[in-house]
Amino acid sequence: MEPVMGGWSKEEIETAFKTYQVQGRAAARSGDRGRWGEMFTEDVTYVEQAS
Repeated sequence: MEPVMGGWSKEEIETAFKTYQVQGRAAARSGDRGRWGEMFTEDVTYVEQAS
C-alpha cells in the first residue's frame, strides 16, 4: 500500500516538487519572478526573500 501524506500520493508530491524546482530555476534564469509566484495560492501575500 502506497503511503499517503495529507491526501496526496507520493507520486503527486514528487511531481509537484519537480514543478517547483523547474519553475524556480526558470524564474531565476529569466528574472521573471511572476512565474515563480504563480505557483502559490492567491489568497496570501508572498514576500520574496531571494531578491
